[in-house]
Amino acid sequence: MKTKSNLKLLIVMSILLLAMCIFNANVVQATEQTKTPQEILNLVPDTVEVDMLESEVFTDNQDFEKLNKSITKTFTDNKIDLKALNLQYTNLSVTDLYENIHKATIYLSSTDKNNYEPLAKKNITIKYKNTSTYNEKDKNYVLEKTKNIPSAIAVSNNSADYGENEFQKNIENIINDKNIKVIINYGAFGSTAGDIVVANSFVALYKNNVLYKTIGITSLAFETIIIPDNVQDTDEAYINYALPKIKEIWNNFEVSNVRRITGKVDEENNITNNGTYYIMTLNGSDSARVVLKKSNTKKIIDNVAISNSSATINGTIIEKTSSIYAEMLSKVKEKGFNNIFNAYELKLVNGNISNGLTITFSLGTENNGKQALILHKKANGSYEEFTETVENGKVNIKVTELSPFMVALKDKETTTTNNNRKLDNEPKTGIANYTFLASMITLISLGGIVVLKLKK
Repeated sequence: MKTKSNLKLLIVMSILLLAMCIFNANVVQATEQTKTPQEILNLVPDTVEVDMLESEVFTDNQDFEKLNKSITKTFTDNKIDLKALNLQYTNLSVTDLYENIHKATIYLSSTDKNNYEPLAKKNITIKYKNTSTYNEKDKNYVLEKTKNIPSAIAVSNNSADYGENEFQKNIENIINDKNIKVIINYGAFGSTAGDIVVANSFVALYKNNVLYKTIGITSLAFETIIIPDNVQDTDEAYINYALPKIKEIWNNFEVSNVRRITGKVDEENNITNNGTYYIMTLNGSDSARVVLKKSNTKKIIDNVAISNSSATINGTIIEKTSSIYAEMLSKVKEKGFNNIFNAYELKLVNGNISNGLTITFSLGTENNGKQALILHKKANGSYEEFTETVENGKVNIKVTELSPFMVALKDKETTTTNNNRKLDNEPKTGIANYTFLASMITLISLGGIVVLKLKK
């Protein structure tokens, strides 16, 4: 009997426990159902802290999920089942933080696919694990270093990554400071406009992994043809090499009158020609632009190129009637260089060349083997001289500042070997013949003396 009583008691307690569970579940569900979507969203703190660096926001999608998980954790902590309530949280995406990574608006909406309107929204502040290191000194530093970034940057549209690496390198070269980290989201909302591809790109700028500035920059991707290094640095040589490729690219058009653009390449986006942009006539209309450039050098002006550098340099030819031309001409003639190739004024527009800049002067393969003198008048009025032998039609020099340059050539001189050959072709009345004759007379005389002595 006692065993049966215990069994009945156990059954009763089990029934009571089950009833309590059902009751509690109903209470929880009722509690959930009594909260409006806005009340549920308001459970999210006004400031959400997330375990990631500010510099990780735009670089690692997996880390970016930490932010959404930090927000949705509020719902699970409060035992709110959004799915059971036919609600869904709209994950923040990288584009939501373009304007400000510290401010965002979050939403709850219905799972009903026909209902796109959010049912609730809340503005939150986002704090990253290094946000507290933000300071005005670093902010001003970044703003000063990045003030010259243009609103549009031209790139090549036929590179393996559609110009993305080139776009980033261009920005880094403009800033020219390794203390500033550049992160880009390249080519959003691209479109084709005639002969170029136009895209909007997002740029984030950091110091010590803290975000201090964001910029929207237009990228303009131009068709690009790479010129081999052995081609002379003149417009004519570049065009002659590129013309077959240009005709292949624009094979549905009659291509003519390819020439370098002077002035602006693109007025609307303020793109100035850096010496690499050319325009052509297609079917009688000037309607296409193309970039002709080398991989390792950049042509500044005909016959003058520089090694790859972040600096922007302009070049002009010095007129023969100018006083500086006359001054430099006198100097090179004093050195015995009477064949003047040309004189150039090279100016640094922006950037820094204090670590050295290599300049290549193309003098033509017909001058191979000749000595070239490059005279450089420095800013303090002194001169530096470079004497180089022309190889492959070129000479290279390295400088740390720019100003007037004069390039002169000396004709090949007759070598000592050639002089000796000329002596060999002279009549036999030369010095060598006289020496031989004197030697023979001496031997005959000695022979006569010996004979006389023997007779005695």
